[in-house]
Amino acid sequence: MESFKKVISRLAKTNWQVRGSGLKTIVEYVETKKGKEVISEIEEKLAQYGYPIKLKEIRPLKWYPIAFDAALLFAISEVLNWQTKEMKEMGRAEPKLAFLVKYLAKYLISPQRVYQAAKIFWRKTYNFGKLETPELNEKEKYGILRIKNFNLHPLFCQYLEGYFETVAQFVIRGAKKIWCQEIKCNFKGDSFHEFIIRWE
Repeated sequence: MESFKKVISRLAKTNWQVRGSGLKTIVEYVETKKGKEVISEIEEKLAQYGYPIKLKEIRPLKWYPIAFDAALLFAISEVLNWQTKEMKEMGRAEPKLAFLVKYLAKYLISPQRVYQAAKIFWRKTYNFGKLETPELNEKEKYGILRIKNFNLHPLFCQYLEGYFETVAQFVIRGAKKIWCQEIKCNFKGDSFHEFIIRWE
């Protein structure tokens, strides 16, 4: 597995970008959970990675390098010693804080409409990668999301598991339990990421 610094260096050579809204909600989540003091520690670690950025100054509609997004997740992981479990929990929290996700879930109404709109929402969040929606089976209670050309780091996989889980909770009303699992992964020899969302 690549070191954090090597991943950041690899991603810094691309023109891949992410919208600031997701970054801002991550910072808000960490501050709520761990306090303002931790933010300065994370900023120090970010500076070591080559991104001396004040996290409070992140603007939701601005595009930021994906290398900065990776550096932020890595800095959080190192400062707080957060691993798989905590990254998934942080992913679960982001849609709860993001206005646009809650808006879409509220006004698109049906799971089918939100499922199809996911591809559009992805393009508004990332300028790279491709989200595909190959199957939604409401009778059997599962949906599949596939992401191509999104070779970042396994921490992102855990984050997305939690993210998709919460979005599904907004949409699939009345479900007793909803869970998301990555079943294919670039880092396990597959050519794309694939997540299955199940509910009961």
